[in-house]
Amino acid sequence: MLPHERIILSLDGFSDIEAALVAVKEIGVTGTIVKMNDLCDRYGVQAVKVFRDEGFLPFADMKILDIPDTAARRTAQWRAAGAKFLTVHASGHDKMMKACMEVAGDDMKILAVTVLTSFNHTASMHVFGRAPQHMVHEFAFSAARSGVHGIVASLQEVAELRANAVRCNGASCPRLIVTPGVRPLWAAKNDQERVATPAEAIRAGADYLVIGRPIFKPSPEIGTPYDAFQRIVHEIAPFCG
Repeated sequence: MLPHERIILSLDGFSDIEAALVAVKEIGVTGTIVKMNDLCDRYGVQAVKVFRDEGFLPFADMKILDIPDTAARRTAQWRAAGAKFLTVHASGHDKMMKACMEVAGDDMKILAVTVLTSFNHTASMHVFGRAPQHMVHEFAFSAARSGVHGIVASLQEVAELRANAVRCNGASCPRLIVTPGVRPLWAAKNDQERVATPAEAIRAGADYLVIGRPIFKPSPEIGTPYDAFQRIVHEIAPFCG
């Protein structure tokens, strides 16, 4: 992949679909992956169709977590709308993820969310009873067993996941790793806890980087969203083979 193809534009800060579409077009790169959560909640499958029809690759970040039959029906709806990526929760375990894979078809990739990057050690212990890195590895192994295309994990776990996959002939980790919580040195952390710079994430083995606010709301000294996007492209270019 070319460097700019590694960047997934997160539209979570937008509540209006027209404003989001204008902002993405101003970046000036066609075929970009656009991740939507709030817009999908507000506009339903129409959000996917709007960006699909404009030549972008829609990523429905729905984090599906339900009984297998219901999860499969929801997956089929997003596939029919034209989503190219769809998230499910790895905590739904193998049966649910397999059910989603069975209806995903050839054109949509299923990504299993491990531990949210807004979780720190304390939050992970409170919810799961274990540290984030332990839960990420457990969820990654479950995702690999279910056959999903990839997982969503922070930089803190990416390198070890890659190493484990090599040791286990790929059986411990799906092929694709998508890393959220990516923050250039010149950007604020916002509500993320387990963060990484774009270069750190690529060097650790991430395939895709999810970036939103640092691009769409850069500080004045950085310039426009286009300027911010290009800065990140140039930062990761030396590490994109």
